[in-house]
Amino acid sequence: MKTAEVLSIIAIGMSTVSLGWQIVSWRRSGALIRATVNQALVGHEGIWCTNVTARNLGRMAVSVTNWGYQLPGRKAGNIFMTRPLPISPTLPHRLEAGAEVSFYMETDAIQQVCKQKGLPYQRVRAWVDLGDGRRIKARRRGIGLK
Repeated sequence: MKTAEVLSIIAIGMSTVSLGWQIVSWRRSGALIRATVNQALVGHEGIWCTNVTARNLGRMAVSVTNWGYQLPGRKAGNIFMTRPLPISPTLPHRLEAGAEVSFYMETDAIQQVCKQKGLPYQRVRAWVDLGDGRRIKARRRGIGLK
């Protein structure tokens, strides 16, 4: 192989790596939010709560303007917290790059709403609304219980 051919192969490889890095950097340049749901034992009384956590994996801050749980079915609706628990931050909440925030709702309240509507709580999906108009849904359904 000639020197020119070797150099051109190296240049093509470096260009491909550079393009890949630029794509990754561009995708992470804004706010990249992930929503998850878990169970937590809260307070001295030991109240079981379901918490929705929003993590900002991006490079830019964004505001969380609302949160809740989407019930299964097209017309089933959502569950909102009208009286937030004291451990939940007030809305809107500014979520800085690399930070996370959790919002809490009593697990019994979610189960009760689902029971009244005849829907399984294992199929609800947590979500957070952002100040830029996006709604981010948790990938996993349910409230952290089996």
